[in-house]
Amino acid sequence: MRCRVTILLLSLLIFYQNGPAQALKSDTFSVFTYGQEQGLSQLNALAMDFDSLGYLWIGTENGLNRFNGYSMKTYMAGDKVGDLIDDHIRAMYYAKDTLWLATDSHSLVAYLPKKNKFINFLDQLDFNLHPYTKYTNLLYPIDNTYLLLGTNGNCLLFDRHTKKFTIIPLPANAKNDFITSCSQLNEDQLLIGTNNHGLLLLDIAKRSIQTRSAYKLLTNATINSIYPYSTDLYLIATENRLYWLNSKTQSISLALKDLHLPEITSIQPWETQDGQPAVFLSAINHGYILNQQKQVKKIVFQNLQKENLSAEVKKILKDPQGGFWLGTNGRGVFYYHPRYKKFTPLRIKTPDAPRQDFISIFNFLRVGNRLWMATEFGFASYNLQTQLYKFYPSSALEYTLAKDANGTIWGGGFGQGLVRYDPEKDGFIPVIIPIEDKDVIQVTPIDKDFIWVHTWSNGIFAFNVHTQAVRKLTLNKNTLVRSRTSFKDHLGNIWIGSDDGIYKIKGDSIQHLHNLSNERVFDITEDPSGNIWVGTAKGLNRISPHTDSTISYTKASGLPNDFIYGVLAEDNGNIWCSTNYGISRYNPATNRFRNYTETDGLQNNEFNGKAAYKDDQGNLYFGGMNGFNFFDPRTIYTNKQVGKTVIEDIQVFGKSIAQNLPYLKALILSHDQNVISFEYTALNYLWANKNLYQFMLEGFDKDWRNVTDFRSTTYTNLDPGNYTFKVRGSNNDGVWGAATSLKVIIKGPWYKSLWFKVLLAATLLIIILGVFMYKSYRQKLVNKKLLTMVEDRTSALQKSNQELNESLALSERQKENITFLMRELNHRVKNNLQIITSLIDIQDLSIANPKAKSKLKLLQSRIFTVSRIHDILTNTEEKEEIRIDQFLQQLASEIIAFSGKPIALTASLSPVKYPVEKLTYLGLILNELITNSIKHAFGQTAQPEISIHLTRQADKLQFIYKDNGTGFKVATNEDSNEKMGVNLVKFLAKELNGILDFSHSCLAEISLTFANQTKNNEK
Repeated sequence: MRCRVTILLLSLLIFYQNGPAQALKSDTFSVFTYGQEQGLSQLNALAMDFDSLGYLWIGTENGLNRFNGYSMKTYMAGDKVGDLIDDHIRAMYYAKDTLWLATDSHSLVAYLPKKNKFINFLDQLDFNLHPYTKYTNLLYPIDNTYLLLGTNGNCLLFDRHTKKFTIIPLPANAKNDFITSCSQLNEDQLLIGTNNHGLLLLDIAKRSIQTRSAYKLLTNATINSIYPYSTDLYLIATENRLYWLNSKTQSISLALKDLHLPEITSIQPWETQDGQPAVFLSAINHGYILNQQKQVKKIVFQNLQKENLSAEVKKILKDPQGGFWLGTNGRGVFYYHPRYKKFTPLRIKTPDAPRQDFISIFNFLRVGNRLWMATEFGFASYNLQTQLYKFYPSSALEYTLAKDANGTIWGGGFGQGLVRYDPEKDGFIPVIIPIEDKDVIQVTPIDKDFIWVHTWSNGIFAFNVHTQAVRKLTLNKNTLVRSRTSFKDHLGNIWIGSDDGIYKIKGDSIQHLHNLSNERVFDITEDPSGNIWVGTAKGLNRISPHTDSTISYTKASGLPNDFIYGVLAEDNGNIWCSTNYGISRYNPATNRFRNYTETDGLQNNEFNGKAAYKDDQGNLYFGGMNGFNFFDPRTIYTNKQVGKTVIEDIQVFGKSIAQNLPYLKALILSHDQNVISFEYTALNYLWANKNLYQFMLEGFDKDWRNVTDFRSTTYTNLDPGNYTFKVRGSNNDGVWGAATSLKVIIKGPWYKSLWFKVLLAATLLIIILGVFMYKSYRQKLVNKKLLTMVEDRTSALQKSNQELNESLALSERQKENITFLMRELNHRVKNNLQIITSLIDIQDLSIANPKAKSKLKLLQSRIFTVSRIHDILTNTEEKEEIRIDQFLQQLASEIIAFSGKPIALTASLSPVKYPVEKLTYLGLILNELITNSIKHAFGQTAQPEISIHLTRQADKLQFIYKDNGTGFKVATNEDSNEKMGVNLVKFLAKELNGILDFSHSCLAEISLTFANQTKNNEK
């Protein structure tokens, strides 16, 4: 019973394995092609692999190539040590910083990228004894230790640790065969395919190759390829059939027998667009995809110019960005990425269309599943479900479409006037309204009663949809022409854009905003935050909803073009713009633009005004010169894989340095190597020409330089010092990778080096020390001589010092005597003057004659003045100069007080120092003037006042005396007393080298100008 169940299960398994395969329709793969234009050394690309940096290595029949996404670096065979010994590469494998190469006639070669040199192992093989071991067709990694090389008549096991070969010959009946393919069965066994003797089994542990009776079906067959399809199932391609090998049952059966496939030359791993594993079947000039459901799809390759390409794929390699590299026989390398196009262009396809492409679209309107379009030849509709078009031709360029609150569709265009869609007639009906201008460029739905009709040159009109009454609108009493766009925000505000900027209508309030980057407005939208976005003829603008302030974005900000035709906002806040060079998506969170062009699947790089629309489901529509695109922005594929950015070359004064730069961490240059160019690349292969770069030289740049698509930069006249060059790259979708750094050390000249400075300092120290020691020696000699002289003169000085002390003591006694005598003299002079004053007072009492009494009083005043001057000079403590401003004010106050009269004193005196020997003259002059005022000026004055002024004029001093009396009278001959006073004043002024001015005496003012003899005037 168990046996029958087992047989039944095996039968079901075999039936499953051999079950009918279903052929699918053919599929077209658009591929990038890389060949001799990019520098590929030869078009037979037989082997490929990636290294640790991300470079793609391509082996051909005539050279090894390293590809960076832009161009190839080729390694050819050479005779020098470290050169590639054989450039006919048939297979390759990269692991642990080594690229292993199977060559056509020199067996195994290893390339060490970090050392940039090749190693061969010819000394490990005796080609004389085993001549066919050098012809290597296959390279297969068994584990971390062994590599399997398939040659003519032999398999070679190469130990990567010991660098030794083990030769395992094919069975005698297959010794003239060469190895075509292999696949590992388990840890110790491999399936080996040969070109004439079918399938063999390699036992690694026994180091032997055997035939098996289970493989008899493939005896004498040419095995082109062996592929592990699943855990126990292998797909084997021969020269004319495909077979399944079940490793558990050891049974072989035909595969895909109901399909008539050409010879399959190789089987390669593949992956469907949804990530499911699949198999690529290569044939001469054909290719097929076999999925997990055993369905087969024929593949047609096309280049980006839509030309079919026939090619036999020899090697397939998947990169980290999800793309597939296909090495072909004779056609170079193809690159296929299932998402290389983000958009699908659509074009109006109807029998009655005036042409099948390049029909410009200007406006969209979606109603249900029907998309309406205004085109240059009329209106068109597109059923989003059936994907069928219908054309509504007209003789006008249709420009606008809108649906009002009642569900009516309105349209208009140049020369068309206003039209309305009639669902019953399925056509557009002209609406006759009294508007001269027939160029309708915008229809703005307002409510259930009104729409606004915008004309090109006659302004805006309010149209009643029920009565068809028309009323012309003005904005701030002006007729607004060319108002081609309008928008109603979430607050109900109506925004209107024209060639005269943008207007905001809020109820009865109309605001004209002037701070846009350009006055010519093409589109308006609102983001979820309430910001208003405006597309103009020169830049994109964001208007704040709170302040109406504007931020502008142009090409310098990252836009592909400054002419913004359409502006749409995603629900997440991203902003989409259509321009004259593709469309762009702006991310406010990152403040970056992502730009798309025709290569991404757009209808054309040039779009049209008004041809931007967002439907209720969040889909975006953009129209242009050659059709339209519509898409859900949430489903746009973003390539998040970013390859490493490498520094490929450094040039000093335009000459490349001979170093392996991608693996270099530091670079040391001399001071005269200060003009440096850096060349770099980001190893992102999907649309490599869209990679962007930023760089900076730390120690020179303060921050990252602006984003650029250039892959080189130059720094000139760098000073000696330590720098770090940093560069980072983005992929085609603007996702940035990590920065790559290279230290650059520019050494200073030898005379600025540390060793020279140390040597120079040591030399200077030795010189200074020698000079010091010499001076010390000389000083000792001088000191010895001086010591003798000092001792000789010390005794003489001691005697002279004694005599000097005696002389100083005598001088001190004399000085004390003189001081005592001076104090006594001043005291006696003061007492004598006081006695004289007192005697005059006594004499005054005994004289009755008024004139005599007046003369005595005048004399007494003069003596008082002399006495006060004497006191002041005595208190100067032997100063050469004193402040005459203080002296004059003090003396004037005391003279007035001495007179006993109630006279007010006003003083305006500049601070001036004056020699003490001249103060007596100045004091006596002041006394005579005050005395004269007291005697003659204040007879009828109720409040007598005297003012004195002193000013400095260059090297002169001017003293002005004034009172508020009757004025000074010049003395006559009879007035001898007064004449004597005047003469005395004149005499004293002459002693001061001064000039008296009586010209204002009638105004009670006398001026005295005298020389300024001070040395240091105060300010």
